[in-house]
Amino acid sequence: VWDFDATDEFLTTPFGGSPGPPWVGRNVYTDPVSVCAWVKADSTTAARLWLDVGSNGTNQRFYCALITASNPSIFGTQGNAWSYSAAADTSKWYHQALVMDNGTARAYYDGIAGGTRGFSSYTLPSYVRIGGRSGYEWDGQIAAVQIYDTILTPQQVKENFNQQRSRFNI
Repeated sequence: VWDFDATDEFLTTPFGGSPGPPWVGRNVYTDPVSVCAWVKADSTTAARLWLDVGSNGTNQRFYCALITASNPSIFGTQGNAWSYSAAADTSKWYHQALVMDNGTARAYYDGIAGGTRGFSSYTLPSYVRIGGRSGYEWDGQIAAVQIYDTILTPQQVKENFNQQRSRFNI
């Protein structure tokens, strides 16, 4: 479990192998990506991201805030930004998943399908960053991050949630 205090703490990881950062130039339309994690917010401030690729250009967004039933589309892809509408429960853990699937980004919370966003072919500009980015730092805990170079089906996301839920008292 990593504890982030909304300052300048980030866990940066290249996805895949070498040479160089494999996310740079990764076309998420033709090379799908799925990311899962457990997150728990310490504050309900809107400008908090648990997932980001670092240096987002206008048409290279790939980031995620806390997805819940009241915020099912609180993630950004390509030219689509996110908006925040309601606070989350700071006393519980949430399972999060973001799946980039050949032109459709699908969000999940606690194994439940959330929002979707369409996108066209585009490449990611940077590394995967857990804990947000400058100005959008995560305030809370993040655990059990899993990054896949494939599409997770809704059933696989649900299985991932069910396999780990007792660890987070859900």
